[in-house]
Amino acid sequence: MKVVVFYNPNKETASAKAEDLAAILRSNQVTVLVTPTQNHGFEDWGLLDELTDFAVALGGDGTFLLAAKQVLAYGIPLLGVNFGHLWFLSEYGDITMEELATKIIQQDYVVE
Repeated sequence: MKVVVFYNPNKETASAKAEDLAAILRSNQVTVLVTPTQNHGFEDWGLLDELTDFAVALGGDGTFLLAAKQVLAYGIPLLGVNFGHLWFLSEYGDITMEELATKIIQQDYVVE
């Protein structure tokens, strides 16, 4: 399994949580790419490919939208975890990285 973790570099907790999540996933033989959301628009950043299985956005709605643009062309499921003020697009706000990793590994999620 290959997972990309996008995070908002302006959210202090998001960076640490991204690394925590990546460490847990890697310890379960998951290939992980951790990347900050780039603030240079919606063009393709060249990070994903057809082997990417899942993506996580750690931040707020802006982080989710930037990550969504990246996964859209590949049809990759994207799960949002809120660290922002609004909470319109994110599925979770109060979840531990251990719980999140378990959901990803066990594919315990619904694609809408």
